[in-house]
Amino acid sequence: MSVLVKICGIRTIDDVKKAIVAGADFIGLNFVSTSKRRVDLQTAKTIVKNLKGLVQVVGVFQNQPVEYVNKVAQELQLDYVQLHGSESPNYCDLVSTRVIKVFSLESEFDPKTLSKNLKKYQVGHFLFDRQVQGKGKNLNPKLIRRIANSYPIFLAGGLNSQNIYEVVNFAKPFAVDVAGGVESKGKIDADKVRAFIQKAKSINYY
Repeated sequence: MSVLVKICGIRTIDDVKKAIVAGADFIGLNFVSTSKRRVDLQTAKTIVKNLKGLVQVVGVFQNQPVEYVNKVAQELQLDYVQLHGSESPNYCDLVSTRVIKVFSLESEFDPKTLSKNLKKYQVGHFLFDRQVQGKGKNLNPKLIRRIANSYPIFLAGGLNSQNIYEVVNFAKPFAVDVAGGVESKGKIDADKVRAFIQKAKSINYY
């Protein structure tokens, strides 16, 4: 089995089609008010209505009231809720859908310290991203591997079709997450999505 792929920043039905045709396993719908990739609830409903179970749907949130998160998750029947802020273990316990908890890390993070923090959470998955989205060095894949041996993680941050093979080969995460790396002029690019997924899934390690 190969790594799973999540295409984040989906905003249109056309975006979904590009992701599904290329072989994506997850799509991400962003509900963070400050994000340039944000979708409103009505648009999200239209997108999800046309999926017919072809891909798992992840809703992305950041430091928003848990009541709102659960409302959106229920209305859209989300498969996962991805929490990108400073949400506590207790907050995560109150979420009614499976949780992907995000940790923003320095490139050369300390695996031991990170492991201690992860143990505080009872969630489905963790996602590791750079400290500042869209900026900075990518996370060290060899350090990621040390965590991926114990936890089913999503890996994000600066991934694209040029570096994904090497990253997956070293890190061996459960899944990888990409947004900007498959966009052209701010929009999902079918060719970039296809190239990214083909290279990511060309390594078998499960």
